[in-house]
Amino acid sequence: ALEPDLIIGSIVGADSTVDSYDQLAEIAPTVMLDYGASAWEDLAVVLGEATGLEADAAAVIDEFDAYLAESAAAITLPEQPVSALAYNGADGGGIFSATSPQASILTSLGFTYVAGPDELADTVRSDVSFFTAENLPTALGEAKVAFVVSGGDEDAAALLADPLLANTPSVSAGNVLPLGPTSFRIDFYSGTQMVEVLLAEYGN
Repeated sequence: ALEPDLIIGSIVGADSTVDSYDQLAEIAPTVMLDYGASAWEDLAVVLGEATGLEADAAAVIDEFDAYLAESAAAITLPEQPVSALAYNGADGGGIFSATSPQASILTSLGFTYVAGPDELADTVRSDVSFFTAENLPTALGEAKVAFVVSGGDEDAAALLADPLLANTPSVSAGNVLPLGPTSFRIDFYSGTQMVEVLLAEYGN
């Protein structure tokens, strides 16, 4: 109805439109993105090409890379390795993969990242593996620090208070840090906010 010149859709997540690709492609050129497993920089390149804004995309990527390098030099790393997860209380949680955008930022800053064991996961996606509450303690068993994705202080407090996780290294040491509400889907802006949280906690 809007007669778009370009349609951009997702192949993962609750907003996935991959099943409608053929229908959408009849309306206008359609680009499907895996924004869960792809770094936002890679998505920016694709979207820059699709919109004729390649130079703008390259400039933003260079700016972010410089910010990461500057931030990495300013961080004193805690005990390693670390994991990042979306904590869902009694429903367990999803630990982000080593190739996820969240892990990419962490490793760029010098953190050693460890993902959960997929053989214990209920569901394995390109960006995150989901674990039941019973399997989450084992899945978090190696991480010395747990970063709570898409969460604030209340979410971190709930994870710290979870009796099933009491004996995991990160919880027993109190090393749980929320990365903020924008950290679930990473782009230039939310990526910058995620780094700001880490700088506030670990900056020299």
